Amino acid sequence: RKQMDNQQLKEHLLDRDNVRIVNSPNMNQDGGPIHRNVHHKGEPDEKPNVMNTSTSSVSSQGAVPNYLKTKIAYQVIVILFGLITMIIAIISSSGVGSYTYAVSDFTANWNLRPIVDIKTALSECPAGYENLINAEWPGTQVGCDCTYSFRYNTKLATGMCDANQTQSGCRTVSPTKPMPLNKFYSYKICGQRSGSNFVDMERPKKQFGGTGAECSYGYKLCGSGSKEFSVCVSQNEKCPINH
Repeated sequence: RKQMDNQQLKEHLLDRDNVRIVNSPNMNQDGGPIHRNVHHKGEPDEKPNVMNTSTSSVSSQGAVPNYLKTKIAYQVIVILFGLITMIIAIISSSGVGSYTYAVSDFTANWNLRPIVDIKTALSECPAGYENLINAEWPGTQVGCDCTYSFRYNTKLATGMCDANQTQSGCRTVSPTKPMPLNKFYSYKICGQRSGSNFVDMERPKKQFGGTGAECSYGYKLCGSGSKEFSVCVSQNEKCPINH
């Protein structure tokens, strides 16, 4: 009897559980479980749509905008242009540095009045004339000549020879004093200047209706006749010597 009571109790409990499962809100009408899309925090299987939106936003921010590319390219071009300009300026300054004397001499000549007459003299130039060759040779320094030395390879060096150089066949060369350069084959070249300097001198203008050049009223044309190789001087002055 106890076995029958136990059996009935089990059947009763089983019927009660079935009724509870059928009436469960998680069961469908056929008695099967309802699958719900429940996302738990920390599950790696599925990601919220918010994460996908954020990913697309980051990828769009990673691309460089076109205006920023243009700005960078413009700055690079400016830097390169500045470097090229600086290199050209350095090269030009170094090249001009070797012709400093020639440039200064050229400027000084243009600030002188033109030469209108030339004469020669054995002693002093006539009144109103100046010596056109008036320079000075700077001379030489004391040196040591080892051209015939059996020990030293240097042929000529500044400074006196020491004892070792003298014993090796070198000899001391005496200095030469500065000398004036004011004559040409014992003659002085004397020149007469007149008018304004070449910078301030009147320039001719193109001849009206022709190809030559002409000067303003009160001036005469001096030169080859073309505008580029002519100057204008006052009517009572001599024309400069140009050949």
